[in-house]
Amino acid sequence: MTLPALKNLLQRAHERVRFSKRWFFLLYFLAGIPYLILTGPFRTPDERNHFLRGYEISEGRLHPFRPSGGFPGDDLPASLSRLSEALGNHADHHIEPSQIRLARSLQLVPGQREFVEFSTAVYSPVAYLASASSILIGRLFGAGPLALVYFARAGNLLVGAWLISLAMSHAGFARSGALIVALFPMTLAQVASASADAVSYGLSFLWIALVMEIAVDQNAGLSRKRIVLLVCLALALSQLRPPYPLFGLLVFLIPPKRLGGKMAILVCSAVLAASLLPALAWNAASARLFVKPVAEQNIEPAEQARWVMKHPGPFLHRVKQDLKTRGLEYWEQLVGRLGWLNIRLPSWVFLGGAAVFKQKIFTSPTESPFPLWWQRVVLALVIVAGVVAIEFFLYLTFNPVGSPFIFGVQGRYFTPLALTAAFAFSNSRLSRPSFELPGKIACLLFVPSAHICAFFVLARAAGKI
Repeated sequence: MTLPALKNLLQRAHERVRFSKRWFFLLYFLAGIPYLILTGPFRTPDERNHFLRGYEISEGRLHPFRPSGGFPGDDLPASLSRLSEALGNHADHHIEPSQIRLARSLQLVPGQREFVEFSTAVYSPVAYLASASSILIGRLFGAGPLALVYFARAGNLLVGAWLISLAMSHAGFARSGALIVALFPMTLAQVASASADAVSYGLSFLWIALVMEIAVDQNAGLSRKRIVLLVCLALALSQLRPPYPLFGLLVFLIPPKRLGGKMAILVCSAVLAASLLPALAWNAASARLFVKPVAEQNIEPAEQARWVMKHPGPFLHRVKQDLKTRGLEYWEQLVGRLGWLNIRLPSWVFLGGAAVFKQKIFTSPTESPFPLWWQRVVLALVIVAGVVAIEFFLYLTFNPVGSPFIFGVQGRYFTPLALTAAFAFSNSRLSRPSFELPGKIACLLFVPSAHICAFFVLARAAGKI
């Protein structure tokens, strides 16, 4: 076959490929299964705490407590604490066979309870509905503590994959770039864990995609059903940790005439109230669960907030320096720093992820409607506000008052902002066969290669190969 004939064949195949949310859901779910299996239990950031919060909610216990001078938690089956102890150091991905045997031997005895602390007690139940429902099903089938971890992971993977598939079906002009973010190894690994990130990613992805579809596509009607859906999604966003409630501001991207003219103010007010007021109410209600600051470390969130208010310039300078010195590390964590951020993939994965993401942003379909310039500006401002909000929140809770550095930030926190960037900057500048077809081939080669590499690295870290 001659080169022109091969190029023509590939071009025809490329033109026939269409996005299908059903096929994407199936492929996404199947791609997540190896992460679910190969990642040891409690071997992702704070998975133990997320699992315990999910178990607590599965029993219908929505009100954890904090003993005087202690950490927040609840009275849970004692075998759950024994499970954490049996699995050893959670930062060590390699688990000895003896540890697995001990973990498997543990039985769930609901009547034998003890107080178990978990920092995620301060989080709203919304992000744990999928894992809690799966844990409840596992309990009904008599599953032990170790098996319940995998029930929680399976529930998160199922619901997370479904929500992300719905989001991609509404992504329109930014679908190519959004798909790359959704298919990063770190994104899939978190969706396939017991972490609250699974549902948080899914809900935020769907909200961003749906709002942008309404804002940009003139053919996308805004029925009463869609308005109710927007309000419900905004309510869900309000119950997630920062910066997710900030995405409620994206409702201002929808032109007033598409919101019904005079109804625009009412709809925007309802969405903003739904995304912000419940967040404030939950934080106020759960304030009693926050651990008393450690005096020796000089960590005082209230005092830190006052310091930032008095010195906004120095704080923003700290944010700038943090992004300048650790920005590359955050990108690596966002793309694929697995385990407890201590399992690093080869450099080509991070470089390839950046290259493919950039290429997809510049090759959006020419026939797609794109945002107006002011809508792109608003998206960019939301991204900046989200970055500052993440740095601010971590500065309050993990850093001494007036600290010259910002500790505690992780790249995975920026995942929904990376998706927002796909909507903010997608265009068709390179949407020509000479650029588009090679980009499609590069994407088809990069995505499976990156995941196969991640599976191999996880298996090697676990001592399976």
